[in-house]
Amino acid sequence: MRAAFWAKSSEEDRWSMYLATPALDKMGILSAYGAVLDACRSLGEVSFDASNVLKLVSERDPLAKSVLSLLKKFPDVAEKQLLASDLGNFPVEQSISTQ
Repeated sequence: MRAAFWAKSSEEDRWSMYLATPALDKMGILSAYGAVLDACRSLGEVSFDASNVLKLVSERDPLAKSVLSLLKKFPDVAEKQLLASDLGNFPVEQSISTQ
């Protein structure tokens, strides 16, 4: 995983945890999600339904590229609220980087 961040799309009514990972391109979508869900289950009781909250994105995804670029330029942006304008053309209401 290269970055993890919460974002609320202007098209959805809930927050999602985005994971930017090379595993998506290497393993394929089903295997990558399976590996992430297995990791969540190994943590024991999780306070959210990971299958409904987590969104895996490729490092090549425009949103992931924007977040990775911000984290590279401004390492202290971790755990800060980002404005939609910080994330290029992605239609988000709000985002919080958790690196």
